[in-house]
Amino acid sequence: YTGYAEPLYGIAMRVGSNFGFDKDTYVSFFNVTLFLAILRFLRLYRAGAIFTFLIFSNFYVVVLATGAERLKFAYIALILALLANRRLVSVMFLSISFLAHFQSFLIAVAYFSKSLARLRVSRYVKKRRLASNLAVPVVFFVATVFVLVRFRSNLEGKLDAYLQAGSIGEFV
Repeated sequence: YTGYAEPLYGIAMRVGSNFGFDKDTYVSFFNVTLFLAILRFLRLYRAGAIFTFLIFSNFYVVVLATGAERLKFAYIALILALLANRRLVSVMFLSISFLAHFQSFLIAVAYFSKSLARLRVSRYVKKRRLASNLAVPVVFFVATVFVLVRFRSNLEGKLDAYLQAGSIGEFV
């Protein structure tokens, strides 16, 4: 199910259909894009051969390649955001990932929470430095509140569907 809140997958698949691409070939193109982005990320951070093998043989990566289409698009955008050299391009890809799957928002929250973990408030911190240290967490908090308010009905619908599916284990 895709709706107006997560439109990226639907738009991408419609573009492929309108151009007459075979769905399997078209999806394979995005699988290759995902794998190349992961490989580039691993090479950028000098991951070893064993770790690279473990990443690509991970069940979650296999699921991304086979069944989790919307999440695949979100991960492509998230990895490209991490690989971007310029902040504006990184923010653009991060924003695009939100249009693919809500889970990318949770991943972004986890990523940006490191700013809060590094924040050390003491009496020796200058006011200007404290303001610059607080900028990212405050902006991200405001964005989080905006997303929660804006997509409240969608999130409540998803939560309700998971809870009606049977157990809390399916929700978690």
